[in-house]
Amino acid sequence: MINNIQCISESRLSPYMLLCKGDKLEAICVYTALQHRSALYFTIIQEIEIAFRNELSSKIEIWLKNSLSSPTTDLYDFFKNHMLMYLSKEGQKQLQKALSDVQLNYSNKLQKTITKARQKALKKGLPEPIAQDISNKVNPPNHNDIISHLTFGFWVYLLEQDKQKNPNYQFWANIFEDLFEGRFSTNLNLFTRMKDVLRFRNNLYHQEAVWKGANINTPLKALQNLETKFNNFLEHLNKLSPYRFALVEKSYHLNKMKSQLFDHQAFTSELAELKSLLEINRI
Repeated sequence: MINNIQCISESRLSPYMLLCKGDKLEAICVYTALQHRSALYFTIIQEIEIAFRNELSSKIEIWLKNSLSSPTTDLYDFFKNHMLMYLSKEGQKQLQKALSDVQLNYSNKLQKTITKARQKALKKGLPEPIAQDISNKVNPPNHNDIISHLTFGFWVYLLEQDKQKNPNYQFWANIFEDLFEGRFSTNLNLFTRMKDVLRFRNNLYHQEAVWKGANINTPLKALQNLETKFNNFLEHLNKLSPYRFALVEKSYHLNKMKSQLFDHQAFTSELAELKSLLEINRI
């Protein structure tokens, strides 16, 4: 048991100790059982992130093409030269970092390609290739590179209605009309749900106890809360992208997985088996 505690750490185990009324053996088992159930969220959250950011970036692109009030430019140039003025300070930091990272990746790739081409020419006794000729073979950054480097939170907070946090809310609201074909009642409704996904995502990626909530004071209630949240996220994905949801549901064997992982009897049996393993092997 000591080895398990050292691996997990006392601080990470502490919420499980509260959940299990101070029983360390049970806390380790509950931690183990809930951790691998939490992993079920990763794919769904990734699907939500991608569908959400693609919809918002698509709306910006449509605005650039169709609105007389928009700058006459493409999406990549908008990210690079126009978008900063419409962002909060935090949004500006994130966009600048994304632009910097994308440029650095391009520069590194270009330099590696040039070095490799020169080494190849030297080895074959050929004239040194011209750098410009080589650079023409390396694709320059585009809007997709920027989109993929911007955090989920960057996109979520473009819908923030608090003007202290999002000074240009109305600018974005005019662009983000009829998001997801109106499957969310309002942009505020969408923002609230995506902010919940974002908060959960950050906790999950930092390996925090994502099952926590009001009146969650037993392992079974923790399991139930995980199941409720998972079903909520599936509903969000279905609204964001019904086609992706339908395919993911089949590919993921969701109903079978849910019945296995969130079944109370199976959960209780697993805890008993884990306890027995710890007691017998003293691990």
